[in-house]
Amino acid sequence: MSLVFMQLSDLHLGARLVNLPGEIAEQLRNTTRELVVEAFARARAENVDLILMPGDLYEHNGIDAGGQLHFIYELAASMAPTPVVITPGNHDPYSLESPYATIAAPRNVTLFTNNEFTIVSTEACPVAGRAFRSGEYGSMIDWSSLPAAPGGPSVLMMHASVMNAGDGRLRESVMLPVTTTALEQCGFSYCALGHYHTFQQFSRQADGPAYAAYSGCAQGLGWDETGSRGFVMGKLREVGADLELVQTSRHSWQRHPLQLPPWQGGESWLRLDQRLEAIGSQIGERDLLRLDIRGRWPATEKEGLRERINGLLRRAWYATDIDWSDTAFTPPLAPRGVSPLLDEFLDNCENQIDDSSEDGIKEAWRLARYLGHRLLSGQGLPEELV
Repeated sequence: MSLVFMQLSDLHLGARLVNLPGEIAEQLRNTTRELVVEAFARARAENVDLILMPGDLYEHNGIDAGGQLHFIYELAASMAPTPVVITPGNHDPYSLESPYATIAAPRNVTLFTNNEFTIVSTEACPVAGRAFRSGEYGSMIDWSSLPAAPGGPSVLMMHASVMNAGDGRLRESVMLPVTTTALEQCGFSYCALGHYHTFQQFSRQADGPAYAAYSGCAQGLGWDETGSRGFVMGKLREVGADLELVQTSRHSWQRHPLQLPPWQGGESWLRLDQRLEAIGSQIGERDLLRLDIRGRWPATEKEGLRERINGLLRRAWYATDIDWSDTAFTPPLAPRGVSPLLDEFLDNCENQIDDSSEDGIKEAWRLARYLGHRLLSGQGLPEELV
């Protein structure tokens, strides 16, 4: 019979979320706690044999770190005698001053406190692990301390960075680097990983069981954590584990690019409205929204543009203010009759725009018209090109 486990990590309880308004940040923190309660309820309903929590459960410099750990320990104790195993991470590192050292763990909780690997025998199966210790940034894992894997199903746990994991997320925060080869050859049935916030599993075969996985975080906490998040339910084999991602996040962080269409009057407004509606169709009433606006737009039409974008932002639970830093607002063209040379130039550009069938060529001529108009009317080049 398979051993059933839950893997839950990177909760970051008590995170200050300083880039959000206070009320929104507090609601996100409360949501994360609610999701943890629901995850433990799911574990209880499915009668799991083992709960794995590989680090970053709370923020050591966040709000009430000790209270956050008490919250986790209370949920863990409610699962007794089911074993709960914790390996501290870089945001909740173990030290003699940390809540891990000052708050007594429930009897069914195993807490790794050494940064060398040790192995414990839980009622479910043997589990090897290590703690992230304060000041350990930039270190390398001491694989020589890893005990030999016992026979039968077994688990290895750590908070670490698998090199080249995923699509480049968080590569700037690499710490305790490990390779997939090291994990695949460690001898343990499965490795439960913490640190990266997106679910990812590593398998020997595309449709085979996983030899290691990140469960990700239960609720995204930043603009680099778009998409759904959750925790893992797994069935441990003697070699590998069959995993299911249980999606939990209630608030989705949505970050959308908005490239302004080339200005063509009413046609541009129509294309803009279509783009805004396409983004709006993806936004739920609990979602957070950030638009990355780029392009060029007539200065005379800025207020209309602002009004339309604000209409989209109001659909979200929370949205950032409009950022115009990547948007160039072009001044109106000089009136005709001021200069024969300018009139001839503008007429030629507009003929080229009308005759061109490709959007790229049309946009090139619009840009030429804009820059030429500035030069021939004595305004000079725009600041971004000087």
